[in-house]
Amino acid sequence: MGVYSPTDAPVWRIVAELQDVAKSLASLESSRRSTEALIRELYTWLQEATARSSTPESDLQTITERPVPLLKNGEFVIVDLSIDAIVLLNDDSERLPYVKDASAAFVLPLYARQSNVALYEALREVLGSDRVMRASEAAIVLDFMQTDPDTPLLDYLLKSLEPKRSDIRRDLAALIAFGGKTFMDPRKETFREKWAQFHDTRIRHGHFNNADQTSAIFDQRAVGGPALYVPYEHGPVQILQTCWHLLGPSHQHAWENYVTRFKADECDKFFERIHLNDRDWIELDSVMGASKSSQLHRLQPIFLALRRHQESDMLA
Repeated sequence: MGVYSPTDAPVWRIVAELQDVAKSLASLESSRRSTEALIRELYTWLQEATARSSTPESDLQTITERPVPLLKNGEFVIVDLSIDAIVLLNDDSERLPYVKDASAAFVLPLYARQSNVALYEALREVLGSDRVMRASEAAIVLDFMQTDPDTPLLDYLLKSLEPKRSDIRRDLAALIAFGGKTFMDPRKETFREKWAQFHDTRIRHGHFNNADQTSAIFDQRAVGGPALYVPYEHGPVQILQTCWHLLGPSHQHAWENYVTRFKADECDKFFERIHLNDRDWIELDSVMGASKSSQLHRLQPIFLALRRHQESDMLA
């Protein structure tokens, strides 16, 4: 890539590399595997470069000037994005098979856990919002037989899990705010919107007619409001483990680690490992309206420090 390294290459340069590979793809059949690995690497770098850029939309304009390689039915094909092609970002592999019109789309070769919104948003600006889909938000079509009435997700989790973990409500709020790749300020609108989504989402227990589907599926656009479609045999802890779908793949790793600690009665150790301090908890408690006992527990170290300081002044 010339004088550039993958960590500092600009968007336009990586796009040019992808276009050069696309031009030569047919002649590289003998080294197909290594070529496909290179394409995936280039898209990873493109995603990172787009996130670094202060002007990602203008930097990405050249992607329509020459064809680029994208995935279609699991195989790389050459796509001219200057015409009316649909591009799909697979940021939720569980939902991908059910995305409406996914078969007509060309998929960005990025793994779900790699996905971030920078490249997606820039592509929407360049190609148009009607030509770029995101698996985690796109309309889906499920073949699902519901067996029980809708149950409010948050109420279900609190009722089922509070006997084991009295602070489960606060834990959920902390996971939303601090369990992603970037922290959310609990006082800001982004956090309030995510918390409201947990409050508004309903659990729908039942059976997927696709026997291979064993995980829950979240549908923001479900009839009647956001819904988490859950296999009938899943209990509270399994449902808790799948709740990262409401937030996206950036929360998956932390959420699954929390559930592992939850099972072992070690939730506090989990939050210590992600470096939450008393100030974070106090701020979260003030937003969430935590119980007085919880707030006193968090404030106790501060009270003790003030008391020691006052006592040292008296002895001086």
